[in-house]
Amino acid sequence: MKSLFRYIVAISTAFFVALWLLPFFDYLWLSPDELDLAAAAGFGSYIPSHIAIYWSLFIAWLATSIGLFFFSPIARKSFFILLIVTAIASFFSGFSVMTPLSAGISGIVILSDGVIITMAYFTSVSKHFVEST
Repeated sequence: MKSLFRYIVAISTAFFVALWLLPFFDYLWLSPDELDLAAAAGFGSYIPSHIAIYWSLFIAWLATSIGLFFFSPIARKSFFILLIVTAIASFFSGFSVMTPLSAGISGIVILSDGVIITMAYFTSVSKHFVEST
């Protein structure tokens, strides 16, 4: 079960990184009309979109995923907190405009996050997240 958990964390992290970096490559295959539509992402947002927030969130997710891979107790707590905070923030982040590829990858990441939380708290994997004293 431990190796399955690590495998899921690694796959989820790879898809997460791909999803996060996809906007930097989307313009290569999208038409001008599709790019105009994609530019509407975030319209009506109550949360300001800033590059520092964008990359800080990316680094936090990446560091947490690495911690999960090595069964860090603080990473398990951080992962749960990040999931809750981003779910709540989504209510205030405006419209979401995604390409079919982004939506598919996002779905995989969301499903794998659910599996990671379930395994980290409710299976035999949970005993590997032991606090050291």
